[in-house]
Amino acid sequence: MQLRGTHISILVLLGFYLISTPLAGQTSALLEMAKKYVRSNPDSAIYYSGQAMKDTKLSDSLRLELLLIQTDAYRMKGILDDFKRQLAASKHLNQKVKNPLAELTITNLSGLYHWRLTNFDSAIHYFLKVREQAFLLLDTIGIIKSYNNLGIIFSDIGDSERALEEYMQGIRFAELKKDSIGLIHLFNGVSNHYREVKDFDKAINYINRSIAISAKKRNLVDMQRGYSNRGATYFRMSEYKLAEESLLQSLQISEEQYIAESLAKIYYHLAEVYIATKQYDKAESFAQKVLDIAIKENFTDDIKYGHEILYLVAKARGNYSEALARHELYMAVKDSIFDKEHLENITEIETKYRTAQKDLELQKLASDIEHLDRNKKLTHTRIIFISVGLALFTVAYFLDRSRRDILKKKIQREEYSAGILQSREEERKGLSKDLHDHVGQNLVLLNQSLIKGDISASKEITQGVIDDIRRVARELYPWQIDKLGLEAAIKDLIHTTEQMTDILLTYEIDPLDGLIDREKSLQLYRIVQECLNNLVKHSKAISAKISIDVTGQQLQLTIQDNGAGFDYKMEMNNSKSLGLMTLKDRVQSMRGKLEVESVEGKGSRFSFSIPVA
Repeated sequence: MQLRGTHISILVLLGFYLISTPLAGQTSALLEMAKKYVRSNPDSAIYYSGQAMKDTKLSDSLRLELLLIQTDAYRMKGILDDFKRQLAASKHLNQKVKNPLAELTITNLSGLYHWRLTNFDSAIHYFLKVREQAFLLLDTIGIIKSYNNLGIIFSDIGDSERALEEYMQGIRFAELKKDSIGLIHLFNGVSNHYREVKDFDKAINYINRSIAISAKKRNLVDMQRGYSNRGATYFRMSEYKLAEESLLQSLQISEEQYIAESLAKIYYHLAEVYIATKQYDKAESFAQKVLDIAIKENFTDDIKYGHEILYLVAKARGNYSEALARHELYMAVKDSIFDKEHLENITEIETKYRTAQKDLELQKLASDIEHLDRNKKLTHTRIIFISVGLALFTVAYFLDRSRRDILKKKIQREEYSAGILQSREEERKGLSKDLHDHVGQNLVLLNQSLIKGDISASKEITQGVIDDIRRVARELYPWQIDKLGLEAAIKDLIHTTEQMTDILLTYEIDPLDGLIDREKSLQLYRIVQECLNNLVKHSKAISAKISIDVTGQQLQLTIQDNGAGFDYKMEMNNSKSLGLMTLKDRVQSMRGKLEVESVEGKGSRFSFSIPVA
């Protein structure tokens, strides 16, 4: 198995973490990585779970959990033999562990296995059993899965009425339980059903609802599936331009996340679109990509689909000899879809076929190369002189550009330093004004009321003085951090800001107390404070959300609003943007990283990644 670039990087970082982590911690880290990739990259899930299972002190319960992850990963890859083997191993181990939730998962996977074999009666039996077990265990996820899977099966066998009954009951249940992930899956399922019965308006409506929830939850895997589903539906409607747009949106996410199974399907659907629009070069290119990834990842169905598309392209072009060869390969894979050894032979034939095609191309190019060699000698000297000239020009250009960049950064730093001093003076001026206008005047009033003997008024004025002094003190230093803890201090800051403005603020904050030292706690508080000040002053937002997630040794602070947005690069180059520069300096002092996403008219998203240790 080959790990992709991003996963190699993750593995390297994980390795450094494991060196300094106890054995139980290593296994736990590997388990979390396996869970993370079981849907988006099954190969990585299999690898990480396999590494975790090397732990000789592994409990039976944890080994069972890892086995179930591997079973699901092999299901995602479509490798039935390995799927069946790991499923049997999971059943055997759970006879010893007797874990009811594991039994529920095994029952669901058994249904999926029989469904994959088109044993629909057995699959229905297992999914009904899943529902029964899930209701007894009060397992919302299991209940929703049973509705979704039964809806898909009844749709596959043509029982439209029963399929819609399952989907709608599932949707009502998921809405009652406010389960967004369950709703995403059910919306996708019912949209597929409506597409098959050619009720395209309803299909598109449910897909768009699924995409909206996925986008709100920033669930990239389900966003990708939603876009792909919408592209396939538009294709069935002969809306080829809309189909291409949705599929390319899905492709972008799949390539960024490297979701291998999804990539193969998207390439296939794009190839279908380009055949329909007679763009045969593009169709051939994407069909070849289907084959490349299917052979690499051993996706048997997709090998068949790749040959099918190439057959259709060759036929459309009138290249009947190649069409015949592709059709034979397609039929051979189709007939041997469950025969691993035969499939390996087909893969070898495909490789030889490609090699033969390349040999023909090379022979054709040989004479062209010989002709080009003769011309090459005549232009060789000219190319050398041009190359030297270009090289000298490039060096001079970059030296000048480097000098100007250094000068620009120096000017920006000087202006930034001057701005900081000016900002401090403004703070002092504001503090002085607060003490004079509020505290000072209230003390004069207090003196007068005491002289008059007005005790009630004196108490009210005294409380006002106390509140003013506390407010000034809080601005100088957030005492809540020491008395209440960092988490409570940040929540108090959010509540205070919301009360003083018309902006609706929501938050999700993991436990923070004792996580980082006092200096980092103050810096984190100031970052949130600065972001909220900028939000109130500049964003024109109606609402915003503050999230602080702690995962392993990393703290992730995210502040997102729906305001006016801004041009981040332009603002960072503006020496007067002290707020942004201060945020960058604060996060760098914590060895962290700041990322800003902002689109004018669509809001902003500030993400701070800060190491805990």
